[in-house]
Amino acid sequence: MLKEAEQLYAEGGLEPPFGTQSDEPVFADPAPTTSARSLVVLPTVNRGGRPTDRDLVLGEADWRLRHQQTKAESLAAFARELREWLTDHGEHRTKKTNDVMQADTIERHIRPLWSRHR
Repeated sequence: MLKEAEQLYAEGGLEPPFGTQSDEPVFADPAPTTSARSLVVLPTVNRGGRPTDRDLVLGEADWRLRHQQTKAESLAAFARELREWLTDHGEHRTKKTNDVMQADTIERHIRPLWSRHR
């Protein structure tokens, strides 16, 4: 096909376009070093269902455990401590009581973190 294009251009008296001659190497443009996805801040995983402060609590729990910023001796005490913090920082509250996530729910969410750090 390349030879045919060269011949057609030669018969018409035109120069073949750049890169169509067989002695010229053809280089593709390099791929971008960053993808569009890396430039966008992606949200946390959406598990569906009602909105929750689960990811917020997990982040705070992880930070407190890594930096030893808790005095709690048990998982339940740590969950109560996080619930107090969530009262001031939580974004999602129940419609009926306007209350944040319960301590037992927080305890279920943070149990793997607690086990890993203790």
